Amino acid sequence: TEICTLYIHEALPIFIHSLWKEGNDRNVLDAGISGDTTSDLINRHYAAALKLDFDMASIFIGTNDARGHHDRYEITNTSIPEFRRNYDYLVKTLQEKVPEVITITIPPVNVERFSAFFQEENNYLYRTETIHEINTVIRDISAKYKTILVDFAEEIESYEIDVLDEDGLHLSLQGHEILAGILLEVLD
Repeated sequence: TEICTLYIHEALPIFIHSLWKEGNDRNVLDAGISGDTTSDLINRHYAAALKLDFDMASIFIGTNDARGHHDRYEITNTSIPEFRRNYDYLVKTLQEKVPEVITITIPPVNVERFSAFFQEENNYLYRTETIHEINTVIRDISAKYKTILVDFAEEIESYEIDVLDEDGLHLSLQGHEILAGILLEVLD
């Protein structure tokens, strides 16, 4: 079994592969690039995924689309309508290639920790409302195409631990382990 982990942070495929049972014939293809938005993915979608051979795909993207700029305009990298269009295209084309596609909602960003960590280094802004809107789009498109939805955003609310790294943006090692465990439940 080949699973193409599309657009997942680099550490996650390593966790999935290491947690999969020994002696099986499963392989994880990592097509993710940290920092990508859905627009970036569309530009490399064929080369990164569609030309490869795999049996199922997972897609975990949206945080970089939600990133805005901390100025009076507060424009995001990708508008919600554009994200919907891009995400729909990515899921639709993956589903045309393989019978099983796993869509994953994105975790929250701890805005206070993010701002404190990066301070004046950039003018990035994350808004909780935008993260919620991105997750609503992911849930809607998952329902539309009847994909397997891993509602990670909802799942981590039940954990009493912090799944984010010290920067308040990226998943911690524990966060990666939790998400890998949830994905493995779906895959097994």
